[in-house]
This record gives sequence, C-alpha cells and structure tokens, in this order.
Amino acid sequence: MKGNNKLFPLVVLLFILASLSINGQTTSATESNVVNLQVGTSAYNLDGHEINTSNAFLSTLTITTNNQSFSDELYGGVYEQIILAGSETAPLAIVTKRLDGTARVLTFDVLALKENGWTKVHSSNDYLKGSLTVENNVLTVQHAKYTESDANYDPTYVLEDQFSIEDSKVTLLDTTTSNLKSSSFQSVTTTSDSEFTGLNRVQQLALTVTGKNPTPQELNAILTKKAYEHNIPPEVLKTIAYLESSWQQYNNDGHPRISTLDGQGVGLMQVTDGTLTMSEDKLLRLMTDIEYNIDEGIRILEAKYGYIKAGILPTINEQDRTILEHWYWPIAAYNGISSINNPLTNPGKTYQEKFFKKLEDFSHISVTPFPSSVLQGVIYVDSKGILRFKQKNLTIPGPFHKTAHDLEKNSIVTVSATSVSLRTSPDLKADKSNVYSYLSQGEAVKIKGDIQNDPSKLVHFPWYPVELPSQPGKIYYIAGSYLNNINLFDYRQDLSGGTRYNTSSLIADYGWNTSSDVVVLARGDVSIDGLAGSVLADKYNAPLLLTDKDTIPSTTLTTIKRLKPYKNICIRWRKCNYHCKLKRNQCILPSTTVTRIVGSGRYETAVAIAKEITDVQTVFIATGNENSPDALAIGPVASKLQAPILLSSDKGLTDTTITYLKKHTNAKVYLIGSTGVVPGKVEQQLKDIGIKQVERIAGSDRYRTSIEIAKKFFASPDNILFANGDVFIDALPGSPLAAKLNGPIILTKADEVAYPVEQWLSSSFKSIPTTYFLGGNQVISEETRVNIQTIILANL
Repeated sequence: MKGNNKLFPLVVLLFILASLSINGQTTSATESNVVNLQVGTSAYNLDGHEINTSNAFLSTLTITTNNQSFSDELYGGVYEQIILAGSETAPLAIVTKRLDGTARVLTFDVLALKENGWTKVHSSNDYLKGSLTVENNVLTVQHAKYTESDANYDPTYVLEDQFSIEDSKVTLLDTTTSNLKSSSFQSVTTTSDSEFTGLNRVQQLALTVTGKNPTPQELNAILTKKAYEHNIPPEVLKTIAYLESSWQQYNNDGHPRISTLDGQGVGLMQVTDGTLTMSEDKLLRLMTDIEYNIDEGIRILEAKYGYIKAGILPTINEQDRTILEHWYWPIAAYNGISSINNPLTNPGKTYQEKFFKKLEDFSHISVTPFPSSVLQGVIYVDSKGILRFKQKNLTIPGPFHKTAHDLEKNSIVTVSATSVSLRTSPDLKADKSNVYSYLSQGEAVKIKGDIQNDPSKLVHFPWYPVELPSQPGKIYYIAGSYLNNINLFDYRQDLSGGTRYNTSSLIADYGWNTSSDVVVLARGDVSIDGLAGSVLADKYNAPLLLTDKDTIPSTTLTTIKRLKPYKNICIRWRKCNYHCKLKRNQCILPSTTVTRIVGSGRYETAVAIAKEITDVQTVFIATGNENSPDALAIGPVASKLQAPILLSSDKGLTDTTITYLKKHTNAKVYLIGSTGVVPGKVEQQLKDIGIKQVERIAGSDRYRTSIEIAKKFFASPDNILFANGDVFIDALPGSPLAAKLNGPIILTKADEVAYPVEQWLSSSFKSIPTTYFLGGNQVISEETRVNIQTIILANL
C-alpha cells in the first residue's frame, strides 16, 4: 500500500486504539490475564478461575473460584471478555459486555474477590462503540460521541475515560476528547504495502476490496423493492440505511464503508452481527453485494420486530406494520435497547428520534411524534442496562401515516396539502426551475405510470407521473408524500334523519349550522307546495322545514328554536291548520313573527309564492302533479335565478296563473318536462298572452329530465345532490341546500343508477364533486351510492 494513498477512516484506529487485538475485542496489556469469550457455550480456565459462558440472546456467565461461584445473565447481548486486574491481595475481574445493535454499546462490571467469592463493586454506564483496555490498574474506555449530522458509522469525536481500579474502588481520573475527523487522524504514516497491524479481520479484508456505489436513483429503487419483499414501509428501510451509512456501500476511495471506531459495521446497513467470526466468503459478500447487505440488514430489523411478539418490546396500539409510527421500538432496537435509547432520560438524542427526524426531512412525511409521557412509570433500565417495560401495550394518539409508495397506476388520488408543486421532471430542484404550477389541497390527479426516483440521496419520497383532468395526455410529477388515495366518504354526505321531518332538520343543521333570520315551513305530507316554496327559501337564505298537516313535529320546533329566526313563513293550503299550532308555540320564540302564504289550491299557492319574488326575468312551469319530481329538479336553478316556479295541470294553466303571467310577458319561460306532464296547450296559452321566449327542457322520463336540467344550468358542478325519483318527499328540503351549494338535484333509482344518470356522470367532471344523498338507504341504497361515486372517479 503506497504511502500517499488516502485510506478510509479506519486508519484512525492506529492512533487512538493501538491496544486493540487482531480480533477486534477489548484487550489488556497482559494477554495471559485475558479471556475472549466466544459465541455459544464455552468453558475456560483463567489463572485458576473456572469460567463458563453461554452467549446467545439470553447470555449467562459463571465464574468459579475456590468452589465459590458468581453468576450473571444478560438479555440482548453477549459477554465479550474477562480481564484480571488488581493485586494478589485484592484481585479484580473486569467483565465486558456487548449489547446487540448497531450502537455496539459496551458496558462493564468490576468484580472483587472477597472471602465469600466474587462480588460486583461497580457497574458502568453505556458506551457507544466502546472499547476497553487495562494497564497498571488503570482502566481506559474509548467511546463515540456524535454530532447531529453524523452517520452512525462515523462519529466525529472519540471520548477517552480513564479510571483507577485499586482497592476495590473504581474512580474516574480524567476524560479527554479527540476529533476523529481532524487531519492528524486521517493521515497515513506508513509506506509499506503490507496490511496494517492493529486492524481487525473486517478492516483488513476491506482494504483488499473496491467497488462502486449505485446512483441515488438506483439505490432508491433497490431499497423500495427490498422493503416491499418483506412488507416493510420503504421509508423505514431508506431512513435506517441513511442513518447508518449516509447511503454509501463504499467510501470515496472505493473501499467498503466500515465503521470507523470499532471496525465491525459493514456497508450500507452497517451489519455488525457476527462480522468478526463469520466466514470470509460471507463477509466478502457483505462488502461486495449491496443487495445481500440490505437483506442482512432486513434480517436484523425483522429479528428486532420479533421482540414485540416475544414480549421484549411493547406493542403500539394495534401494532400495524403499515403505520410508520408503529415502528418506533423495532427501529430503536436496530440500534440497541439500552439506556441510550430511553426517550425519558435521553430526550431528543435517541436513535429512534433521530430516525423520525431524518424520515421527515427526506420523505416529507410529518409523522406524529411519539409521546414519551406515556412511558412514565412504564419504562425502566434493568441491572444489565437493558430497557424493560411494565406494560405490553402502549396507546398513543394519531394521526398516523403510511408509506407514500403504494399508490397504484391509473388510480385517482388527491393532493393532501396546500400549494403542492407540480413539476415537469422528477427532481426536487432547489431553484424550482421545473415547477409548472401549484395544486391546492383536495385537487384530484390521475397516476399515469410507475414511480420515479430523485437524483439526490436526500430525497427518499417517490415522484409520481400524473395527469391533470384538465390536461389529458400531459405528464407532470408530484411528490408521493403529498398524495392520498381517495376515501369516497371524504366526498360524500348522507343527509337522512329517519323520517322526512328529521331529515329536514338535519339538512337545516348541515346548511345553516349557526342561525337563520327566516325559516320557511311547508307541509311534509303534500310536497308540491314546498317545491314551489324553495325559491322563497333561497331568497331569504333560509332552510325549508317540514311540518305535518295538524301538528309541528318536535324536531322541527327544536330546529326553529336553535335557528332563532325573526320570521317564520308558512306555505299552506287553507285546509291545513298548523299555523294555529305554530301560534300556540310562539312562546318558544316570542319575538318571531309568523307570515302565511296561502292559496285555495296548489296552483294558487304557487302564484302567491311567485308574488313574493321581485324583478322576475325568468319563470319555470312544472306539472302540478304531486307525484312528479320535475319541480324538485328545477328548484336549485329557480332559486339561483330567483325565478318563480308555477304549476300546470294536465289541462293547462289556470286563470290565476295566466293573470300573473300577463304582468311578466318579457320573462323567459321554461317548461319543465315533456308534453305528457306539461301539455302543449301551455305553449299556446303563453303565446296568446304575448310571451315570446319559451323553451322546453325535457327528457323521455323524469331521470332524463333532471339530467337535461343539469346539462343546461350546471357545467361540471362541485356539488351534486341525489334524490330518489319515485319517493322524493325526503329530498324536498334539499332544494334550498342545493341552491346554497350551487349544485343540481339529480334523480336516480333506489337500487340502481339510472342509465341517463350513468351517462352524464361518465362525462361531466374535471374534478371530484361532493355527492349529497337525500334520504336514507331505503330510498337510495348503499350500493347505488358507491356506484355513483365509482362512476365519477372512473371517468375523471
């Protein structure tokens, strides 16, 4: 190896860890006083002391001296070394332990030999990537100190703590700090081509290997593929890989990325399990095969997830693997379940907290922080330095978040935030030169291809190629973290109160949730008056409530009381007497006036309502047959235009109606429905009194007529109200609401979507409208409701 070569940062060990042995374990100056403990079950004799170990997940240690035994056990780690120290009259033994996880936490106990055997006199703190030496009864621990920007493989600082261990006492003498990244630690002082002495087998093998990192786009794709193979959210795997190695399998010089301080973490996922003892072929594969390195990292992560089932770690809520926040403890365990990852005692500095901060930064997902307060009285550190829990389940609040990688091609999705960038290329350019426009929250787009990956290793979210409904064939890109699968219920309101009276109150609560100066009352047993009265309701921005012929339902009275109107307008025939009932209940609202609009019949009542409308430019004429919903369908339009709805019998217009129309001969008149419902005679009657502007809006049936009205007056509406075309009294109060929402009322069947409705839904929208269903499932079934929304989505 040439003297001017720049080796990867492992060479720092030559300067600060010169006492490390070839196998990378902790050592002392006198090797005869040291035993390196192996994985599995082993027996040793160290200067007359019998040592038995079983190193597994639950590790055990027994030291027997003069027929007196000391026993210990360790959960989630292994016993690494026993070092004899002290003096002949006061023997000491240092037991070093290595905890599982990429933190490579070192702890140690100091035992003193007393008359009754070995006694523990000191238990250490946790030391990140620690190493320990003993020389002349001075114990030195070197361990990592990280800055916020450090990857786990490469801490900025190494701390050195020195302790005296005499007379069965452990006393801190001094602490020093060195910068691992300073130039003095990065230089090479040898010109020999031979392997460096002092490097362990991992480091030595790494010096013989070179390779090239995949591009960030390639690595993004690999990590996503591997995550899905194991049912892991890709954000989890990507963030761990970045936190461990900064997304690098190889250093800039081409050598494999090996952890600088302990020389045991390998490659992208910083695999540490068994690297000092595994076969050279396997170790070489970890260094040269990045997918294998990822697979090994996943194997370790899955083992940590298994701690939940084993009861070592608590579940979070229902422990859903698809929820990012539910990975909190397995992620901590990947690094290690020691005190360093206790959020109560090390707030803001635990591995899992750093993880979620990186995930937010790189995946643009605002995860809900783990509420560490739920751990009060629950989490503790046992005598071996391992985190333990007094509860098997932790309940935490949401909202919760899932991966942004699972949106399907050709699906309709919506934007989940405000001002989301729509880009011309899949690249988070800082200068925003590829930003075409910005989308608002709730806007719908269609995914048109497979995800694309950003050229930066700091961007972990996927880019989706999308098409705007307004620009078919044109492809743009949106960050997947700002897209959501559509929840149909986000675009649906079911307005049903069980009875027509309760439904009218429910609609009033929805559309007029504070107060209303005016309330319009109409009979719930005779729909035709209320249909004409919907125009009057819109004039006063008022709800339309239903009442019975002889009584006012309690739900109606409750709604009137809540709205606190100064006026109630009663639309009725002379035959009904609920006006008297209302008078008797005026004590509820003593300041409210009651106004009657009354006619001798439905045709006269419609004219009486029309007279309340001023500046009439448009008139609608619908059938007076109370079994026809045509007036319901035209109601929102009439309300919006403040145009009266007049009624025709099968014999034509009444004299009262003609008299009214003679005063408005300049108005445009629309006849709603075919000649079967509004006879052709009406057209002649209008012509005879001098009305020239007459247009018929009709379909072959009531469903087609409602569609023809929507086509004429509502282009791609944002809101649509659906009512049953046969039983529509529940929908009557929906007419003023439809006017308020500027949406049509469409008639449909109870158990199927009428064909003309399906045709219209398939071709009329550029964005997802909110659908309102008037009445319960008995008038429009749940299947029909879902089918209506599905048809809209399928044709955007």
